[in-house]
Order: sequence, then structure tokens, then C-alpha cells
Amino acid sequence: MKDHEIAKFVNELTKQANAFQGYQSMRVALSSVVHKHVVFPECKWITEEGEDYYDTECGNAWMFSAGDIVNNSVVYCPYCGKRVKDKSDE
Repeated sequence: MKDHEIAKFVNELTKQANAFQGYQSMRVALSSVVHKHVVFPECKWITEEGEDYYDTECGNAWMFSAGDIVNNSVVYCPYCGKRVKDKSDE
């Protein structure tokens, strides 16, 4: 291989490596979005201090006879089926 062929080959490899790094960055960003909104969509539940019920993001209300989301091992919203996220403490 001659010097100019090597230089051309190295230049092409550099372009491909840069494109791959851009692809990897985009893949990581898209993976985060898909993970949050498609794979594990959430229904935010919130309760005010002193209240005994939760308002759900999907427009419903839920009341436990005792305990809270964690004590009752609630994982999915019974109304919309999304994962429950307690936003009361935020």
C-alpha cells in the first residue's frame, strides 16, 4: 500500500469511527426516551399531606384502607395499566 492509499484508508476509517460515535450517542439518547415513555410509561400518583386518597395522572382517584403505595405493593395503575410513580414527596 502506498502512502496516499494509506492516508485515504485512515481518513475513511476516521470518518466511519466518527459516524459510529454519533450513532452510539444517538442510540443512547433514543434508548433513554424509549425506556422512559414506551418500555416503562408511568402514571404519576399524588396525595396531599393529611389526605387519605391519591389523585392519578390518568384522571382517577384511589384510596387505600390502610397504608400507602409501598405498603400495598402497588406497581401498576388499576385504571390505565402504567407503572405507578409516587410524586407526593417531590
